[in-house]
Amino acid sequence: MTDTLIIGESSEESGDDFKSKVEYAARDSLFFDAEKMVVYLYGAAVVKYENMELKADYIAVDLENKTLLAAYATDSAGNKTGVPEFKQSGDKFTADEIKYNFQTKKGRIRGVYTEQGEGFIYGETVKKLDAFEYISRGTYTTCNLPHPHYAIAAGKLKVINNRKIITGPAYLTIAEVPMPLAIPFGYFPNRKGQSSGIIFPAYGESTELGFFLKNGGYYFGINDYLDLALTGDIYSKGSYAAQSFL
Repeated sequence: MTDTLIIGESSEESGDDFKSKVEYAARDSLFFDAEKMVVYLYGAAVVKYENMELKADYIAVDLENKTLLAAYATDSAGNKTGVPEFKQSGDKFTADEIKYNFQTKKGRIRGVYTEQGEGFIYGETVKKLDAFEYISRGTYTTCNLPHPHYAIAAGKLKVINNRKIITGPAYLTIAEVPMPLAIPFGYFPNRKGQSSGIIFPAYGESTELGFFLKNGGYYFGINDYLDLALTGDIYSKGSYAAQSFL
């Protein structure tokens, strides 16, 4: 089932109107509550507005308040289906639940997963302001697994799309277990291609030296012809090492 809803054009006299048309579609069913001015979409639901596209199992569009709510469903085995997927201006992420305001282009997102530059961000709650994202209880990692081998975890992260990621006090996690390595703040470039940034260490255990974090450090992408990596190793029995590579 597919439909297109023309809301109207914005103007000085009618500043509350949508600036563009809202397009929506649903595979299973579509219900319009005329009294509440809400459109309910069920099964492979899609909503498009300007450069924004949202897909989910369930979407409710509130035409009066210019907002929407998207959520997933669960199958008979308890698995998530139709997890909300949001796209806008090259930005893309999935989440457990998305609330979005068409006018302010702000949103509140729960259970987000997104790729940023060469890394991945997991967040419990996200407040989105166009290209800026404020994430609470988030992790940043270059491991693309649902349960990453390693990550930097922080109570608060600020993401500036295609530029940088900034955190407050943060700590390293290995296999989702907090490690006794903390930093007062974090700064991670999130541009694609060559850029400076943290090198996440490998972890493991040595019979002679104990548990270790190995080859962790910082990479400096100086220019197209010159770069520098400073790395180090640390072992639970007291040994350590440092290296530099041009």
